[in-house]
Amino acid sequence: MTALRAREKNVAKAKTDLAMNVRSLHERLNELYALDTSWKEYGSWPEGVHGSILHPPAREREIAEAERRLGVPFPPSYRTFLLLHRAWEHFWADVTLIGTGGVETERARAKVDEYVSEQTGDLRKRLGENFTANGIAAWEAKEKRFIYLANQLVIGTDFAGVLWVYDTRSRRSDGEMTLTQWDISYGAQEPEFSTFGEFIQWARSEVENRIQLTREALANPRPATGDDDDE
Repeated sequence: MTALRAREKNVAKAKTDLAMNVRSLHERLNELYALDTSWKEYGSWPEGVHGSILHPPAREREIAEAERRLGVPFPPSYRTFLLLHRAWEHFWADVTLIGTGGVETERARAKVDEYVSEQTGDLRKRLGENFTANGIAAWEAKEKRFIYLANQLVIGTDFAGVLWVYDTRSRRSDGEMTLTQWDISYGAQEPEFSTFGEFIQWARSEVENRIQLTREALANPRPATGDDDDE
């Protein structure tokens, strides 16, 4: 088998494996949302929306256009996801995973732009005349949680202060980058993942745990405290 043939086979297998894991997580998310309808209020879902939404595949040219627009080559594992689904609404923790186009991506990108603009303004004030490429790099080097969003690849938001961010400084020889969570009140924080596939596997475990806890809570409801009777 030639090196090219072997690589094509590995790419095809990675796409198949990711597709199976994504579909499984999608189904488990909808199981959770059916058990606990409070997610709908948390995310202010529009009428008629009941849970996880996987959008159609993105075309290669759409992905290439998005890379040019954002100025960042996408990690291979994230690219593979986009070839399966251009975006994912109501992902775990009611995050929208941003894709290559469509209303869902435009809405998410607009929110991300708000966070980028806010952080840029705050950092400009903090650094003053040192708000330069070197000054920003020195600020980022002070603490692991310090990352300048304008220089990163943001692929998800919950519209409430949490982003999922690829740290462009971490790009490896295989093209992958570290995917990390970022919070508006703290910055970058755990968990973090070396590939998009690892991210999906983590989300699946989180959803499984939440389903179990939700079922236990439904089976064993907390007794009334009687506080309402005292009013």
